[in-house]
Amino acid sequence: LWFIRYAQKIFSPKNIRSQFYSYFYPFVFGGGQASMLVTAQLAYHYDWKYMYYFMMLMILLAILVVIICFRHNRPIKSIPLADLHIREMFIISTGLLMLMYVINYGKVLDWMASPKICLYIMIAPILIALFIWYQYHSETSVRESGAFIPTESHYRLFLYDACHVFQYFDYLVDQLPDQYLKGRQHHTYSLYTYLLPGYVLGAFICFWWFRWQRWRFRFLIAGGMSCFVLFFGSLYFGISPDSRYEMLYFPIFLRGLGMMILIIAFALFAVEDLNPKLFIVKRFLSHHFRSVLSPIMATSFTVIYYIAWNKNI
Repeated sequence: LWFIRYAQKIFSPKNIRSQFYSYFYPFVFGGGQASMLVTAQLAYHYDWKYMYYFMMLMILLAILVVIICFRHNRPIKSIPLADLHIREMFIISTGLLMLMYVINYGKVLDWMASPKICLYIMIAPILIALFIWYQYHSETSVRESGAFIPTESHYRLFLYDACHVFQYFDYLVDQLPDQYLKGRQHHTYSLYTYLLPGYVLGAFICFWWFRWQRWRFRFLIAGGMSCFVLFFGSLYFGISPDSRYEMLYFPIFLRGLGMMILIIAFALFAVEDLNPKLFIVKRFLSHHFRSVLSPIMATSFTVIYYIAWNKNI
């Protein structure tokens, strides 16, 4: 949050959120894809150890930047221990870990045939409901803010987080070059570089779309969804025994284009007319879904689909 607050002054001095997102999101997502390519090339051309040397060097550099550049904002007054909600954090963390375990290992353990899966299915919803009940009846500002009362902002955040599910459909793409398209593992990571021009074009489209504001918002969303329809359709209809990994260049580009359009569009839609007092609380809910549940659900779905597909071949 500290970095976003100060980066916004760099990318958008006039504090225009759509302009800031058009610069910020390609930089964030593009950096992750570029690092995958660098580490894959180091492991392929030199030794697998160099990949981890590079990662450790980048982490140390990031720590150094944080120590030098980040300012410590001391609170005006001390925060009481009760306001940290340690009990609630332990409850929601346990519930989410159980839910992640069920989603990730349900197929492996044959779902309801496993006593552990059955136990977690019963306990996880109870813990999540208990966390919401504690927060709703809390005497702090969380209850007063109405963070857990269903509102239009929850609907917007749900759409924003749901589009991140598409970001994690990587397992099937990872397996195609290695096993079916006459490629090697480093070719898989080189494919992701074609996400970068998709990110750039998507950000460019969103920048001018919101600056001109001549067309309806729904058309932009429909365009981003259409990119994913073409991406999945090309994987389903375009792969054959004679295909090569090069045939994935354009579908990967479409995926990057659609992903960037949807992320920027829904991010603006989610915070539109949002009470600033609710921003931190809403981000808590959003990050739990985007960074925890979305990767698990998308990966588990593709793994289950991939296993069933191999059985039918």
